[in-house]
Amino acid sequence: MKSIWKTKEKFEIQLVGKNLFLITFESEDDLESVMEGQPWLFRKNLITFDRIFKPTTRDQITLVSSPFWIKIGPCLPVFDKKDLLHAVGVTFGGVIRSEISGEFCRLRIQLNVQKPIRRGIFVSTGNGNKCWIPFKNANILKQGKEARWKRVEQIEVMRQYEAESKLQKRKW
Repeated sequence: MKSIWKTKEKFEIQLVGKNLFLITFESEDDLESVMEGQPWLFRKNLITFDRIFKPTTRDQITLVSSPFWIKIGPCLPVFDKKDLLHAVGVTFGGVIRSEISGEFCRLRIQLNVQKPIRRGIFVSTGNGNKCWIPFKNANILKQGKEARWKRVEQIEVMRQYEAESKLQKRKW
C-alpha cells in the first residue's frame, strides 16, 4: 500500500474485524494525501475510509459513502455550467467541490456506495425538452502544472463492501 499511496512516512495497518482495518499514520500529510486521493480500489473492491477521533466500538462504525469525482461533458452551450453542476450535485446529496475546464466539468460528490452508480440524468433545456447528461467516474492525475482526466473503471456496487477505517496518530 505504501507504494500505491506514495506515503513519505510509515503507517500501520491492524485487523480489527472482518474486512475492517485500523490504519495509523505517523504523518498528517500522508493521511491527508490518502484521504484526498479517494476513491481507492484494492483487488476490484472499493475501500471506504472514515476518520476516528475518539475510542469507538466496531459496531458503531458505518462505512457507507466514499468521495468520487464525476466527469460531465462535453456540455452543450445551452446549459449554464454552474447551474448544471448544482442540478447534478443535488441528485447525489450535495457537492464537495466542483471544477469547470472548457466544455468539461467535474464534481466531487459523497457517493452512497450501497446504491447503484448513476450513469447520468435528464436535464430540462428550458424550451420544454429534456437532454440526457451522461456521467463518467473520473480521477485526476496531476503531471507538473497540467492536469488530465483518467477514467476509473466502473465498479459493481455491492451491498457489503470490504472496508477500511483509519485513525490519525498524533504526536504531542
